[in-house]
This record gives sequence, structure tokens and C-alpha cells, in this order.
Amino acid sequence: MDQTLKFGKLAKDKITGFTGILVARNTFIFGCDQWGIAPKITSEGKRLETEYFDDGRIEIIGDGINPSEVQSKPIIETRLISKPKPKPDIPSKFIDKSSYGGSDGIHKI
Repeated sequence: MDQTLKFGKLAKDKITGFTGILVARNTFIFGCDQWGIAPKITSEGKRLETEYFDDGRIEIIGDGINPSEVQSKPIIETRLISKPKPKPDIPSKFIDKSSYGGSDGIHKI
């Protein structure tokens, strides 16, 4: 069995025995990688939180699931998008320049 840490593999934390599927990876700027292990639903039907462990603590114990089986499908936009209405041409004599400030020397009309 391939022992490489990969998404979808069934994994166990060597210290706590926490088991589940590798579903996430965090890579930190200082070189530490942590993997998120999502456990199965409990016998009472409760969903437990994904827990994160340093990569050195994780042991691959099974094949798990192929990530392609659970990846989201792209959403295709099917609604019509109308073109924006053109803005009317307003002569500058009707624009209130005092409301634009312009005291910073940048935002002037």
C-alpha cells in the first residue's frame, strides 16, 4: 500500500489513534504541514469535527476514497444577463462639483 500522504487516504494519528479520511492540508510559512482527518459519523449519527495533525504523526492505514468521487461539479450559469443600460450624457454644467471635494488634489472633475 502506498504510504504517501494524499487526499482521500484512510489515515490514523499515531499518538491519539484518531482515524478518518485525509480531506485537507495546511502548509504554514515556517515549514510545518498539517493534514485534516475527517472521521466517520458516530454510531449515534453525530458528525465529528475534522481534526488537524502534523504530517509526521499521520500513518496511512487504507486506500480510503478517490477524491474524484467527491469533487464538486462546476456550476454552469444558465440565466440571461442583460446588458447594462447606457448612462445619459449629463452636461458638466449640471454636475455639482462641490460634492466631489477635490481637496486632496487628485479627485477633481
